[in-house]
Amino acid sequence: MPVLEPGLTSADQAELVAARRRIAQLEDELAVTRRAIELVKQAVPQKTVRSDRGDGRRGAADPCVVFPAAGGGA
Repeated sequence: MPVLEPGLTSADQAELVAARRRIAQLEDELAVTRRAIELVKQAVPQKTVRSDRGDGRRGAADPCVVFPAAGGGA
């Protein structure tokens, strides 16, 4: 039988043990995710983002030029 920490009931102790296990599990998952990210970064070249519109924003300068409004008829 595990020794209780001072000031904790057995229910509190059980909850603390479960929380510590869950924290350890999440830390392991985070380590795996970080490693996967590093492997993907090595395997996949990064995309370049063109953001030189002159106003510092990304995308087309005038969306209506790229996607004209339908049915405008002129």
